[in-house]
Amino acid sequence: MADTKILSNEKEGVRRRVSLKDLARQAGCSITLVSSVVNGAKGNAYVSQAMRKKILDLAARCQYRPHFASRMLRSRGPHTIGVYLQSKTFLQLGNPRYVAPLLRGISEICAKCHCDLLMCNLDGGESFSSVLQKVQESRISGLIIIHPALEDEGDDKLRKDEIDHEAERIIVIGHHRLNERIETIQFDNRAAARAAVEYLAGLGHRTIGFLGTPLDRKYQDTNEREEGFREAVRQFGLSQRRELVFNAETNAKPVQSLSWSEMTGHSGVDQLLGLGEGKPTAMIAYNELVAAAACQRLHMLGVKIPGEMSVIGIDDSDLSLLLWPPLTSVRQPLVAMGREAARRLLLKQGVDIAEGGPVHAPVSEGVVRFAPELIERKSTGPFLEK
Repeated sequence: MADTKILSNEKEGVRRRVSLKDLARQAGCSITLVSSVVNGAKGNAYVSQAMRKKILDLAARCQYRPHFASRMLRSRGPHTIGVYLQSKTFLQLGNPRYVAPLLRGISEICAKCHCDLLMCNLDGGESFSSVLQKVQESRISGLIIIHPALEDEGDDKLRKDEIDHEAERIIVIGHHRLNERIETIQFDNRAAARAAVEYLAGLGHRTIGFLGTPLDRKYQDTNEREEGFREAVRQFGLSQRRELVFNAETNAKPVQSLSWSEMTGHSGVDQLLGLGEGKPTAMIAYNELVAAAACQRLHMLGVKIPGEMSVIGIDDSDLSLLLWPPLTSVRQPLVAMGREAARRLLLKQGVDIAEGGPVHAPVSEGVVRFAPELIERKSTGPFLEK
């Protein structure tokens, strides 16, 4: 049996790091052979089973851990993926329901290839320039930017001239296409709104309202969902009255100091119900939080869901299951989008991660677009003639 006390160097009460040289001396073989086995290199296929077991057992007893920096220098492989999230974006997206599934997908791929994951700027205290410097200095192998907001001012603003130089080591999740050389993972927002309209039309609803945002400043995903709604009601021959879309142009009330989702859901419901005989029999909220606020307002007003009003949200998280009735929703496959972003970033570094399923082919060069999935629950029902 190996003398683990000697390996640990505990003679004077000081424990030092066990080295490959220590393991090789106790195993009676070369340092190269030990390195091959403990680091899982292909060369260990030529080591006898008995010797491999001896080395691994010895390493376990001595609590040997590979030296990270040395391994990185030898392999020159990817070890750390950075994820950059602008602080303003984090708040606007109603997180963590949006970001957490993306991170789950990214971390799953990182775990498969033994990569570390570094979160950047969660508290808003780290500028994009400082994060990009980590890429330039190879302290992180590549960077995933979640929903970049080019409008942000100050240190948090994404500068295209900085990004251009590192385009091959950046992946974006979101609607902004930062650079023709940067691959972008997107959700098909127009298709999501169309799926909701098609489903409600199939239930017999002919007058459908859309809860957008009353804020003057819109984001591209919001615009795309509203445009998808308008295209779909035209396609299915449904009512296209302007007042059925609640947005900054049709909002009749001053913007209140509520949360944006509560403000949109409450004000939007009040305005659509105020249409009298021309009010909708179903509503589509442009995201799940607005749908939750709309359901809350309908309950406050004594409107039965789905008996008197069907409601659909877009995005779909666990929140949909906590509402009553459970919310019918159009799912954005965030976990899969996170996986694809990490897989494509690692592919750029020469690491191919097989997912066991179809790879999402780019819709156009450099853009991968994920399709929506409608999840039917209890907040929608057939149109009931009064």
